[in-house]
Amino acid sequence: MRRALFLLPVALLACKKEPAPATSPITPSVAVTDGGKAADALWAFAPESSSDVLVVTPRALASLEAAVVALQKHVDSQPALAQLAAPLIEKLHAILGGPFVSLEAIGIDRTRGFALWTGHTGLVAIIPVGDRAKIAKVLPAIGTDPGTFGPLTCKSQNGAFVCVSDPALFASLGKGKRPPQLDAVGVRGDIEGVTQAPWGKLAATLELGNGAFTLHAKMDAPPVLADKGGPPIAVANNDLSGFAVASLPRLASFFPDSPTPYGVSIHQVLNALGDRVDVAAHPGSLTPEIRVPLVDPTPIATLLAHCKEVVPPRLLAPKQTDGACTLHTPDWDLAIDMWVEGKEFRAGVRGATPATTKIARTPLGDEIANGRWTLAAWGRGTTMGSGLGAPSTSPQGVMVGLSLVSEIGIAARIEHGSLELLVGWRSLYANPPAVLDKLLALTPDKATDPATAKAIAASAPDAPFAADLAAGQGGLMVPTATLGLVMSLAVPAVMDSMKKSRRSPTGLDLDRLASLAKARYVATGSFPKGKTARIPAASCCTFPSKSCETKLEDWTGPFKELGFDVDKPTHYQLSYESDGQTFTARAIMDLDCDGIEVGYTVTGSAANGTPIVEITDPPLGVD
Repeated sequence: MRRALFLLPVALLACKKEPAPATSPITPSVAVTDGGKAADALWAFAPESSSDVLVVTPRALASLEAAVVALQKHVDSQPALAQLAAPLIEKLHAILGGPFVSLEAIGIDRTRGFALWTGHTGLVAIIPVGDRAKIAKVLPAIGTDPGTFGPLTCKSQNGAFVCVSDPALFASLGKGKRPPQLDAVGVRGDIEGVTQAPWGKLAATLELGNGAFTLHAKMDAPPVLADKGGPPIAVANNDLSGFAVASLPRLASFFPDSPTPYGVSIHQVLNALGDRVDVAAHPGSLTPEIRVPLVDPTPIATLLAHCKEVVPPRLLAPKQTDGACTLHTPDWDLAIDMWVEGKEFRAGVRGATPATTKIARTPLGDEIANGRWTLAAWGRGTTMGSGLGAPSTSPQGVMVGLSLVSEIGIAARIEHGSLELLVGWRSLYANPPAVLDKLLALTPDKATDPATAKAIAASAPDAPFAADLAAGQGGLMVPTATLGLVMSLAVPAVMDSMKKSRRSPTGLDLDRLASLAKARYVATGSFPKGKTARIPAASCCTFPSKSCETKLEDWTGPFKELGFDVDKPTHYQLSYESDGQTFTARAIMDLDCDGIEVGYTVTGSAANGTPIVEITDPPLGVD
């Protein structure tokens, strides 16, 4: 549950606050208005020890309130969106006893702020209690002072309503401080937090603006990503509706080599690529322009010459551009050419006239464009007034949701073992009320009508929507596609790394045991037969270090047949039993030496000659 609290800011949409000057050496695209004073007032309650922390200022609470109210209003006016949001709305109504009206209506004082600290000593929470009679209808336990809320003890202290998991924690309030990891982020936020990731501390700040937010984060780079990017590079794009850059590592080191039917190998193709990719979206155009410098143009040109054999038929345009390989996207009825020009790979519309329309870059676009990044993408625009309608594969509710998006920016820098992130987002709610009301009142059919959108933009030429409409839809497609690529490639790799990290070192030892068992079955048609006592025989708690210690000669019988042994201290005793066609291995642990044992179980069987090995983790919270 505590992890979910750190995701709460993602729900913010209509953050109605006035812009303010930056208050840190970094120039953020959205800045807090008080230099961090509201957050510092909450940090003053910090307990002596904690690992995960979250501070939500009064300004952030007010923004969340505005977001929920605005979303409810918009969902109610759009049947397609209401259908998608129905399960979430029903749960919210069940908790609140009806539609959300305001924080005040449920007894929350939005002028106080919220804070949460968790760690090995327990949990401390600052609850912004306002009207106790009202909040008691939703959370009866918090309606009394002092009172209890599940396992928490709550009371007023130092001008705040505080809940703790252990009453002794009341005495530790104010003895801690703002985590130093947040100083490294370089920007103050309306929401600030630190959490323990499997590979190190993650610190983040969220700044809220008028219908927008910007997230800055810094952490140790996950090992799986630490060496996957090239060195940070500068962004060199101006007057565009969208852009992306990526610093390319030597890609051939990540993929095995193999020949292709076209006379070039995979490594020849990858080694032909230069050190960066640049993507540009020009105002009013749906087709991006992509450029990649080439060390050797021959391998890429060879593949393009075999375009009709390499590209799946459904993506091949019926009419090919001379000297290019032309792709076709059926959903949007768009064509994109790919060709080699000199020592550069290009994709876009070959022979297109350069765009003359110039779009002023936003503060978010400036922040990304003025930095050095391993990967960065930014775009502004709108799907309204596009005249395209929705792709046949997109539900109407999804398209209505996308129409709310006006700007997206993402950037990552991997350097010196550190990962820095910047994520920004702006919505239609950044527009003046008069413009916003007109936009939200449009039906899905009217929303894509060019004449209707132009009339609204003309009525308020200085509103963000006017520039977004001039930018068109293409600018938003660049960061959206980049984000999709990152989600499909990097996120699964990080999640797999997290899974392995959580299981380390015991889980990794058992992964090795499982692999050896499967290999033995494939080679011999059976698992090693036999039964062992626990190794070592004595509990880990009996050793001076509270860790089990074994010698290589302890691993006899079935373990020796498997080639499995452990030559380092562990926190488990391991046993094994098998009849040859099935086996069970158990890793027994008593991590806090309280006499309560838990453990992993590894089971093996076979189906149609194929070994099946599964590892079951110990239940959470037992030991």
